[in-house]
Amino acid sequence: MSVEKKIRKNGLVQLSSIGVERAERLVRYNSGDAPVIWGKSKFTQDDYEAWTADRQRQIEETKAAGGNTFSITHRDDGESRLSPTSTNVKIHPGKVYQVLRARIVGHWNYREYKGQTLILDPITGREVYVPRDFVEAV
Repeated sequence: MSVEKKIRKNGLVQLSSIGVERAERLVRYNSGDAPVIWGKSKFTQDDYEAWTADRQRQIEETKAAGGNTFSITHRDDGESRLSPTSTNVKIHPGKVYQVLRARIVGHWNYREYKGQTLILDPITGREVYVPRDFVEAV
């Protein structure tokens, strides 16, 4: 009889073999990079302010150079650019993360993503969405 640990709220997880394989595949051609996967974290007010400041800086530099700022403020189809709703967070193999929600549907980039686990990244302090099959209970 095998006792398989389950992913539970307040439990601990790390990347599963599927997650580690995915991380190694993502950096296979970048020899200097450490294997990681990218989790998604919701955009905070600080992220939004940094994004807005960077965009204003780009507009000022383009105006000073005599360029057209339309491509900075609008997409190719003429619609104005919306701010992102998420940011990427590195999830490292071998590190242990606390589970905040074992089963959750993530919402970012104006879409719904089923089959997620919400974990706490101890390095950044962010809540990060990771696909459930990429993590396993410790």
